[in-house]
Amino acid sequence: MKTSVALAGFLSILAVSGTIACGQSTETTTQPDRVSAPVVYKDLMLILSTEEGVAAIDFEEPIEQGVRYRFRYFPVGDAAETTGTGRVFEKYKRFPNEAGGIQVVDDSGQLWIEAGEIRVEWSFSGSERGWIYYAPEKTRVQIANSDKFADVQLRRFAWSTKADRD
Repeated sequence: MKTSVALAGFLSILAVSGTIACGQSTETTTQPDRVSAPVVYKDLMLILSTEEGVAAIDFEEPIEQGVRYRFRYFPVGDAAETTGTGRVFEKYKRFPNEAGGIQVVDDSGQLWIEAGEIRVEWSFSGSERGWIYYAPEKTRVQIANSDKFADVQLRRFAWSTKADRD
């Protein structure tokens, strides 16, 4: 029951658009059309599909200002599936600015979920959740229960033609 409530909440706000200024990189600020989506880590698996392949992301234990994850990556073509682990976390330095506010500068944080050729920007929200940022024209984001991480057939989520993306 908890899982279906969490997923329903996630789906209801999936289309929320915006950015978090302190988490923006130079690459991000040139992409104003990004969609932001909340991610609740418990029981959730992200399926990310691009022209390059499909990745399943399963979130694991929290770390300071972030989370560890594991992934499976299935590339387009006949290449073999790969697996791995990663972590995302925020680490910032804060400086006063001339306007009397605070300027926030990345201090070697890891702000990208990476699996094979797929990269999605991430930001911290709390020990049980975060945000992802992506361009829907380039990346499909789907969700599933993480208990199927080892068994889900990633090929089912692959883009087969240009028409699939339009």
